[in-house]
Amino acid sequence: MLQVIALATSVILYVFFSIFVNDFLTTDTSPSILSCSYYIGSLAIGTTSVIITGGVDLSSGTVMVGAALVGGVAYNV
Repeated sequence: MLQVIALATSVILYVFFSIFVNDFLTTDTSPSILSCSYYIGSLAIGTTSVIITGGVDLSSGTVMVGAALVGGVAYNV
């Protein structure tokens, strides 16, 4: 049920922005959205594996932030 709600929300936002923003429906929009949000998906996959194994503690958040920083610096180099 939550997956359907997330998909519906994404579609509603996409339609909203395509109506009210002039340059939203271009060929650069989807790759730009994906390149700006791919790291959130990779962090979510890592966090999910930690939660499934029951290893949630304070260090998992620190490791995620450190990995995001290293990935951001590596991406900009």
